[in-house]
Amino acid sequence: MLIGIAIGQLVPSVRPLISADLVLLVLVPGLIFDAAFDLEWPVVRGLLPALVGLAIPGVVVSAFVVAVALNLGAGLPLGLAFVVGAITAATDPVAVVATLSRLRMPHRLRTLIEGESLFNDGTGLALVAIAVRAISSDLSTANAAGLFALGIAASVAIGIPVGIAGAWLVRLGRTAALGFVVSVIYVYAVYAMATAVSLSGVLVTVAAAMTMGRMLRATWGDAVITRDIDRAWAVTAFALSAVAFLAMGAVIELGSLASSLGAIAIGIVAVVAARAAIVYVPFLILARSVPLGWARVLF
Repeated sequence: MLIGIAIGQLVPSVRPLISADLVLLVLVPGLIFDAAFDLEWPVVRGLLPALVGLAIPGVVVSAFVVAVALNLGAGLPLGLAFVVGAITAATDPVAVVATLSRLRMPHRLRTLIEGESLFNDGTGLALVAIAVRAISSDLSTANAAGLFALGIAASVAIGIPVGIAGAWLVRLGRTAALGFVVSVIYVYAVYAMATAVSLSGVLVTVAAAMTMGRMLRATWGDAVITRDIDRAWAVTAFALSAVAFLAMGAVIELGSLASSLGAIAIGIVAVVAARAAIVYVPFLILARSVPLGWARVLF
């Protein structure tokens, strides 16, 4: 990130080259697939109430809290403030997971943290798209809510058979190297097509990756190949993550950043307050299977 900021200040002409398409269509699919491919469905199933609660109502509540705070504290129009809230509602646990891995955190806790990030990436982006559409047209709140729910359900429903087809294609490769190449081509094609038909590319990819991983681990021969594919994806995801943070740093304009420090401070306080609300209030009531200490880590 710091190197990216330095590049952006020294070579401002690089900023126009870093577009939303670069991040969403080149960097995001690989990062999402790598994380979701590792998730084990039996563990995820036991955590599903908590994951769904954090990823759907949790994202909406967080976006609303941030929107109200920015509207009242910084004077940002409510519609635009809600877009900002939707953007900041998704968690990014890369550094957290890396730190906790060195502390030997429980496997279920890691699954919960990574699973929430994957799920709320998808719901957060879907909410951003709906919010932008709402402020640029006469879309009512009820219609927006319906489109949001329909988009999530359709994306997950389509992702499962897509994942089954993907596992079948990877098996045709019969080697880890070819299987990895097939999985790379497949995941980017799936993400692009899902986005093109207005589905959540993230949620389709998450559902497909989890399905592929589960199917490929079902037999010993596939499991051995899958382990090698997984290792290759881990290296790829590390490189994609580095490029993503480099790109984000490069587009930051320090002048604009300095002029918005007040609004940024309000937004940070609102994000933290919203996080406390969505983790401690409904989470502890509805998800008794998760220890209180885990909720503190999630917060």
